[in-house]
Formats: sequence, C-alpha cells, structure tokens
Amino acid sequence: STPLLEESLALYRQMNDRWGQSEALLSLSSARLRLAGYLAAKPLWEESLAIKREQGDRRGLADSLAVLGIRAASHNETADAMQYARECYDTYVQISDRASQAEAHWNFGVLMTWAGQYAQAKDSLTKAEALYGELGLRPPALILGNALAMLGQYEAVVAYVDRYMTAVGVTDKKPNEARAYNWLFYAAMARRDYAEARRLSQKSIAAYEACGLTAYAGIGYCFLGVVSLKLADRAPSCGYLEKGLRILQDKNQLGPLGIWLSAPMTAVLLADAGLLEEAIAAFTFANNHPMIANSVWFCEVMGDVIQTVEADLSPVQVARAHKQGRDAEPWQMGAEFLAMVSAIKGGRIG
Repeated sequence: STPLLEESLALYRQMNDRWGQSEALLSLSSARLRLAGYLAAKPLWEESLAIKREQGDRRGLADSLAVLGIRAASHNETADAMQYARECYDTYVQISDRASQAEAHWNFGVLMTWAGQYAQAKDSLTKAEALYGELGLRPPALILGNALAMLGQYEAVVAYVDRYMTAVGVTDKKPNEARAYNWLFYAAMARRDYAEARRLSQKSIAAYEACGLTAYAGIGYCFLGVVSLKLADRAPSCGYLEKGLRILQDKNQLGPLGIWLSAPMTAVLLADAGLLEEAIAAFTFANNHPMIANSVWFCEVMGDVIQTVEADLSPVQVARAHKQGRDAEPWQMGAEFLAMVSAIKGGRIG
C-alpha cells in the first residue's frame, strides 16, 4: 500500500541507504501513478533514476529506464519515452559485453514499438535477434512480429512467427503463443480472411488469459467484436466489445493505452450502429497516440470504415467530431465508449 511504501522510503532516508531509496521511490511511483496520474508520479521515479546515476548502477539504471519508457509511452508521453529509450540504449551499450549489446537493441526496439516508431523498432529488434543468435540465445519475446504487422508487412509476419515458434528452445511459451496468434490475426484481417481471424483471436484471448495478461485479452475481445461485424454476426459483437472495454478499465494493466488501443474497434462498431460523429471522434481520439497514428494496419483495417463515414457527413459535422476526438481525455473517453456500447447492446441505440 502507499502508506507502507512511504514509510519504507522514510526509513531508507534515515539510514542514508541510497540503493534502498532508489528502489522505494520506484515502487512508490508505481502506486502514485495508479492513484494520481503521470505528472504526480514522475518526480519520484526521476529521483530514483538520479540516485542510480549517482551510484553508477548501470544495470539497475538501464532496467529502470526500460520500464519507465514503456510507462511513458502508455500514457502518450512520447518525448519522455524517447528520452528514456535513448538513455536505456546508451546505458546498456556502456556495460560493453555482447549480451548487453543485445539487450540495448532489444529494449530500444520494444520501447520504439510502444512509442509507435515502427521502422526504428524493426531495425533495432532485428539487430537484437541477430546478436542473441550469435550468443546462442533466444530473444525474450517475439515483439518483432508486432512491428512488422504495424508496418503492413504481413507476409513477413507469418514467416517470422513460423520461424520463431518452430525453433528449438522457445522460452516463456504461453505469452509467446498468445503473441503469435495475435500477430497472425493481424495478417488474417489484412487479407480479409475473417473466419481465420476469428479463430486466431479466440486462441490469442485464451492464451493471454492463461498466463495472466488479462488486459491483452481485453484488446483481443475488442478485436473479436470487429471480426463478428465483418462476418455479419452482429448479435455477439457488442458483447465482445463491451467485455473488452470492461477488462481494460477494471484491470488497468495497460493504463490509458488500453483506451487508445480499443478506440479503433469501438469506432467501427459505432459506425455500424449509425453513430457516425461518435465513430469519427473515437477514431480521431485513437490517432492521438502514435501506436495507432503510425500504424499501416490500423489505417488499412479500421480506417477505411471511418473514411466511408466521413463521406456521408457534412464538413461541419466532420470537423466537430475531429475536435471532440482530439480534445478527449482517455479515461473519460473510455467511460463514454463503454456507455455507448452497452446502450447499443441493450437496444437503446441503433
């Protein structure tokens, strides 16, 4: 709890234990982030980083920077994410051994994926995998498949997943299995093989749930809602999307990023229900985050629906919807998404 973490920090300060202070500050920042938001938590982890720099704790600093880069990206603080990513890379490189060189490229690639910088992510993750291979090691996870999918390189996604999952010695099997189904789902959606996409999304959800990555299963349910619409199976589509939205708000494993990632799928369902301005606002909101704005896949698979909707509205209506989406606050938007989807499901709209 926050009071215990605060007490722990106070004790470390009394003992002048700098390492303990750094770890306590990092833990307290996580609690503060959940309770009070990004700006309230940032001074705590910045103090933690300053102590690690002062102490020359390169490994601890690099590991913390990797976590904080993802934290910044998930809150759409892209400038901070890029800063942490670069320092993380430089810090790993300074450790000098080959494994740390691989970790440098790996963590930079992961952070670039979260920041929506997919070309940089692909380049860095590819280098990391080559370095891990030279050491006889496997990369920690098949994140490269996500970067390839978001770049629209769908044949490469299929080949990569097949190569990764059939190799000997795959570690952390269940999360990687879930990711593999997810990346293959992207490829199936892009080629409009919706029956296969439904099968893959269901398998991805089951694998994510089995390893406790519940928020990612929530995104999977949102995807499943769109697949149901594509298959003209409208009855369960709202239920899937509603379930996904509830998971993302209840579990909060992804922070506000879960709301941004759910927004394109919500936009497609709102458009289908005739809520055209709301659909445009939802998709505009999604594009506030570079993970969606820079994604070929989201543009091709979800964006075409919104382009059609915009053609059916007046310029004034479109401009109004764009402004609403640009100005929206994530958690408020998430609550509105859930309310609208629940209303459609209950027959009160559409």
